[in-house]
Amino acid sequence: MKRMLFLSALLVASGVAMAQQDRIEADRPSETVATQLVEKGRFQAELGFERETDDESHTYHHPHTLLRYGLGKIIELRAELWPQTVKDRFTEGSQTGLAPVEPGIKAKICESKGARPAISFLTQVGIPKLASEAFRNTYASPRVRLLFENKLNEDWKLTYNVGPEWTGEDTEPQWRYTFSPEWKFGKHWEAFAEVYGHLQHAHEPEHVFDAGLAFYPGRNIKLDLSGGVGLSHAAPQNFVALGFSIRTGN
Repeated sequence: MKRMLFLSALLVASGVAMAQQDRIEADRPSETVATQLVEKGRFQAELGFERETDDESHTYHHPHTLLRYGLGKIIELRAELWPQTVKDRFTEGSQTGLAPVEPGIKAKICESKGARPAISFLTQVGIPKLASEAFRNTYASPRVRLLFENKLNEDWKLTYNVGPEWTGEDTEPQWRYTFSPEWKFGKHWEAFAEVYGHLQHAHEPEHVFDAGLAFYPGRNIKLDLSGGVGLSHAAPQNFVALGFSIRTGN
């Protein structure tokens, strides 16, 4: 009888631990994309409302939307949508529409082992025809990233990305980098800080600092708040974002 009670308690504890480990992993709100994939057969939606200010305009995303579906153990399908309104700060004129939709995939390369980070691969392509006329690029705008994660302990991890991107207005790539420490505290909270930007030949570099806070009311739901400031002249002056992510399935 005692043995049965012990085994029952062990199974319950294992189930609780697995549930805690199975908490939703979203790619928002940071610019850094996580290495984790959505599990096979599950669907995840990530939505965020954002206001970004630069020297000439205010841009509102309403909402920026990322849709993800787990196709297998090592691959997920993705589609990113950017409904937006751009308001000129001087003329008060505005344009509203959809930036090029970006279908793509994320694939797992390897799990972490010792000092070796977990590594995944991301590629997406902005398609000009899948955009409002006001926001239609001249060319397709692909982006490719390697995604890395080093787990430092149960509460801290480092995530970082690197890879080329194309704006769709020329054929010269820009190199995107991101670096973000993340901290889990309490049962439902997470915080991050981040530096990211891009470098392009014959263009002024863009560097941004941002930070944010996330709350998990359940293992399939994430709420987030973040903001950032530009660190170089070419970067946006500032931005603030509020969003949520939800995952289907058990």
